[in-house]
Amino acid sequence: MKRKISIVVVAASLLAVAAIVPGCISEDIKDSYYTFTGQLVAQYLESDPRIYSEFYKVLDKTGLVPMLNAYGQYTCFAPTNTAMKIYLAELELDSVGQLSDKDLKYLAYTHIIGAKYLVSDFGQGAIPTLNMNERYLSVTLSGPDIYINTDSRILQPSEEVHNGVVHKIDKVLAPSVLMLPDKIMEDERLSLFHEALILTKVDKLLRELDDFDYAERTRDFSGSYPKPVSRKFGYTAFVETNEVFANNNPSIRNMDDLKAYAAKIYDEVFPEDAGITDVTDRRNSLNRFMAYHFIDRTMNYNQIIYPDNNVSGFDVYEYTETMGNMLLEVSNGKGANGGLIINKYLVGKDDYRGVMIIPQEIAAGGIDQSCLNGVYHLIDKVLVYDKTNVVDKVLNKRMRIDVTSMLPELTTNAIRGPAYGRNKRTSLPPGYCKNLEVSPESDVIYISPPNPNTYSNYQGDELMIVRQYDFTLRLPAVPPGNYEIRLGYTPNASRGIAQIYLGTKSEGLLPVGIPLDMRVMPTNPKIGWIADANTPDNGYENDKMMRNRGYMKAPDTFISGTGSTGGNNGPARNATASMRRIITVKDIVQGETYYMRVKSVIESSTTQFHFDYLEFAPKSVYANPDGEDRH
Repeated sequence: MKRKISIVVVAASLLAVAAIVPGCISEDIKDSYYTFTGQLVAQYLESDPRIYSEFYKVLDKTGLVPMLNAYGQYTCFAPTNTAMKIYLAELELDSVGQLSDKDLKYLAYTHIIGAKYLVSDFGQGAIPTLNMNERYLSVTLSGPDIYINTDSRILQPSEEVHNGVVHKIDKVLAPSVLMLPDKIMEDERLSLFHEALILTKVDKLLRELDDFDYAERTRDFSGSYPKPVSRKFGYTAFVETNEVFANNNPSIRNMDDLKAYAAKIYDEVFPEDAGITDVTDRRNSLNRFMAYHFIDRTMNYNQIIYPDNNVSGFDVYEYTETMGNMLLEVSNGKGANGGLIINKYLVGKDDYRGVMIIPQEIAAGGIDQSCLNGVYHLIDKVLVYDKTNVVDKVLNKRMRIDVTSMLPELTTNAIRGPAYGRNKRTSLPPGYCKNLEVSPESDVIYISPPNPNTYSNYQGDELMIVRQYDFTLRLPAVPPGNYEIRLGYTPNASRGIAQIYLGTKSEGLLPVGIPLDMRVMPTNPKIGWIADANTPDNGYENDKMMRNRGYMKAPDTFISGTGSTGGNNGPARNATASMRRIITVKDIVQGETYYMRVKSVIESSTTQFHFDYLEFAPKSVYANPDGEDRH
């Protein structure tokens, strides 16, 4: 049995840091964890038939030996002959030759990653690069032991070769081929949750896997940069065990209890739908309860928030829309509230600790929580979108939402964030992102964070739309109310002039404000930016003057890189490299879906629209007589 330890006691900092960034193995351990051999990956395996002959046969039969004997960068998790023998016995087979070509390929591709990862690069959670089956492999650190996908222990780590690294493992990796609802059913601790999932038919929303027409549909697409190789679908669930339900107040022990509890919460938030008793109706309270637990993207524990480019000392926030069209906030807590917390609200006597996401290495007990089209995370309290805590407190504040958070395909397909490669550029074909309608004249480019930081972007990355652009973005479902909506961008001479439209499809998307000229630098009198240090009141009057002209300085919570015009490698507020434009003040009505259209108003094949983030500031924030904080 695998030996478990208290991660909170032995490695408290690991949960807060190592789950987010690589390189968590201490330096004194690191040097003793690898050797170097002058061979290539396949040569290394072939040279030790006592240990690897069976796995080498798999690579040979699938045609991977030439690739692994060529120069490049690979990580190979190589099962021993003993591990292969156990694997075949479980399948009631005697030899590798009895495996079908399909099974051989899946087996081989599962164990190979097209990038080099030493154990010193591992942190709790998913290895950033997908394996050759386009699946994530996850890391569990348990005392001195390192496990891949929960139960394959690394026996000999980091055997460096010319074109990568080999890790010897004691069990064949066999990622689940189940869909997420079926994977949840396997876990006996989740029986009540699964019963409700099937009863409401929310499970029907969670069974897509691949856009099989993607390659043919985009065959003739030509963007400025390579397009994604595939378009997969994925889902993430935040799930209560039976024990968590039972410990709730009031206790939830059966379906009648759960229905009553869901009605109490959601009939208050959506009183117009209180009489709907059909649990398969998306407006029913139990249905909403279940749908709020699912997000339409695959997010392993270390991919839930994106701390890239964040100023040290500030919490990192991520906002995503659930399958029930309600917003969910995740943040990285500090101190006693460490780890990842859903819907946290800590303001003195009104503290609401929120719901903690339990890292898989603590929660699993030997159960791999990932599957073919997603992953589930256990949580320590019952998760709801209630009026008292979530609507009126957690989400009644300025919400800064990165544009890529609104495009779930980027997360599921391992495009979003630094794991995709630093400063890597990808053109997104029309229709790739379901929330983004793009004209044929537009080229939508995702740019991942550089290293070291040279950009002035929230969360490090950006979306750049070039040429004669015209695109429409579906906005996230923020709670109903009056909001000031703002756009975060970086100005420079290569940008263009854009007219912004806002509204619903039924009322029409109407132009808001005058066109935004992104070529105008903040120090131009049209904007009037003055450094706080150069004002007698630390920028107070300058902030008011800029607001009157429809602009705001950037927040002080992320860094302005020196690679941007006007960057200073300090807080973005102190540099001219990043700006906020106030788009409009808008009443958001419950149940409506809102869109923002952006259209170039100049004729040019090279003009750019830089899209970093949107802010939704409720009236309690933007009209606060005490002013708004600078975070």
